[in-house]
Amino acid sequence: MRRFIGALVLLASCSSANSGATSALSPSVMSPEVSISPSAASSPSPTREPAGPVNVADFLAAITATDLPITDTLIYDRQTDPNGLLGRPHEYVAKAGWCDARTSERSGTPGWDCGGGIEVFKDLADVRKRWRYLGAFANAELVGGFYMWMSGTAIIRVGHALTRARAKEYGDFLASYFPATLRRYRGT
Repeated sequence: MRRFIGALVLLASCSSANSGATSALSPSVMSPEVSISPSAASSPSPTREPAGPVNVADFLAAITATDLPITDTLIYDRQTDPNGLLGRPHEYVAKAGWCDARTSERSGTPGWDCGGGIEVFKDLADVRKRWRYLGAFANAELVGGFYMWMSGTAIIRVGHALTRARAKEYGDFLASYFPATLRRYRGT
């Protein structure tokens, strides 16, 4: 029934747009890409999920300014990205990682297996696709497992090398950095 009513409303708005009347939807509501900064996320529209670029350098500066024991950081480029996905169509457009001094895991490069990492995507469709894909591995001890959060077009992962209590410290930071838009993966 809801689909039928929704279709009628859509049909009515299309026919009124064709007859010269203005559409009830503004271009910003119809646009699939909405750009906001983390500080602007404090008053999101209840009908839209915020999306937009997160600057990974600013994110790393903010997280290293906390009391979290971050030892190494790295902003990846196409040559250093271990997955080879950076900049490819429908993959992340920015990526960074860090190590936490409380882990004994060292992969050679900062990332979720020795601390945490962030991946930023162009749009919501791409981030949601990656979110679903990573969800299949979040609890897989074969790959180490990780805790995972999403905000707008960013996915943040912290490895299971950290205890749940220590990972929660990152979750607390993320909740303050991404107010009102943070979503935690419930499988972890």
